[in-house]
Amino acid sequence: MLPHLSMPPISEEKLYIALYSLLEQDQLVLLIQIAEKWAIKKDLSSRAGVLEAKAFFRLCMLEQAWRSLRRVDDNCSEKLELTLDIYLSRGWVAKSRKVLVKLQNEYPEHPKIEAFHRRITHGVNVPKNYEAILRKGTSSQVLALAERFLCLGKKVLAEKIVRKVLQVEPRNKMARRLLWAQRGDFTSSLTFLQLWKQVNVPSTEVELETT
Repeated sequence: MLPHLSMPPISEEKLYIALYSLLEQDQLVLLIQIAEKWAIKKDLSSRAGVLEAKAFFRLCMLEQAWRSLRRVDDNCSEKLELTLDIYLSRGWVAKSRKVLVKLQNEYPEHPKIEAFHRRITHGVNVPKNYEAILRKGTSSQVLALAERFLCLGKKVLAEKIVRKVLQVEPRNKMARRLLWAQRGDFTSSLTFLQLWKQVNVPSTEVELETT
């Protein structure tokens, strides 16, 4: 905690609504920056921690996603769900089975149980034709391959692939933010209030008192 940093009067509920909207809008970088800036001064709530973890997961930053999940209550179905996603993305099928059993026992009506069963059955592998994808694939296909490598811990290879895409498409949004995530600096030079003003919450008034 840094006592010299003042926070605007925003409730945890408003923060959650804002982060949820950013996740729905796929504004992952802004979501993470706001969450990290908030966490300097105050603890993130369990619900907000889930949203930050999901944002990190979408960026294939599995260690950071796991770190955010530690803030989340154990009796949360979303924690088990995201833990399964992380384990499967890592290729840890045996660990995934154990978590899936727990999810089934505690939340038997969970809508993703069957999907998780299928993913565990099929396993998680790099496509056999990955070299052909690198040579002839679309930017989306190539970046999907880079994401697979990132999740498997092959960061150097993944970064080379991302940079290759950026050479052809310098403004490619997904490639740029994957590269941003790999740099590992999730803070921002902007203040919390400046970041907050970039949030657009549909059909919701989020007012700030400025002092």
